[in-house]
Amino acid sequence: MNFRLISNPWSSFNSPRRLSTGIPMLLAMLASSLVFSVQAVAAPSAEEIIQRCDIETPLGHDQRSRMTVILRDPEGNEKRRVYRRYWIDNEGKEDILDKMVLFTEFPLDAKGTAFMRWNYLPQLHRSAEQWLYLPSLKTIRRVSVRDPGDSFLGSEMTYYDIDTHLPQDDKHRVLREEQADGKTYYVVETIPSGENPLYSKKVSWF
Repeated sequence: MNFRLISNPWSSFNSPRRLSTGIPMLLAMLASSLVFSVQAVAAPSAEEIIQRCDIETPLGHDQRSRMTVILRDPEGNEKRRVYRRYWIDNEGKEDILDKMVLFTEFPLDAKGTAFMRWNYLPQLHRSAEQWLYLPSLKTIRRVSVRDPGDSFLGSEMTYYDIDTHLPQDDKHRVLREEQADGKTYYVVETIPSGENPLYSKKVSWF
């Protein structure tokens, strides 16, 4: 029985001479493809994650959100606070970066209490202007925060918790990856910069 080869993609390797030059070429191609595959699936660094999620993510022109804060102590006791938040990008007009107002919805004895803040452009090195509205007294007063660890609206949160922080000023590292709802999350640890920071670290899921 005779066979006739119609088309042979390996015909360039038929002779010993061509074989000796063809195999290293093939190995080089395979090696480069393997390196490319490894680079393609390599996990991003902490700085890349922060850059993509916190710095490059468009915030839009304005936002409306409902924020629930749950504080748990080592014994498992919980305290819950609910806020309604409104934010707008002021686009640097009148040197103001953005404006935000926060209304307390829960607990009921603090419902209606409002906090408003105007953030100035970072290059001005100017403290934000802040106001507080107390419905029980029906008065508005300016808030001057000397200590970022002061209690925010009488809660367990502080003014540091709601303040704007520049991610590029802190140090970050990836702790691990976690799977939830079919998605991959990067767990990133942030070490605050500056002297005497309020917290030793912060852990975030991206």
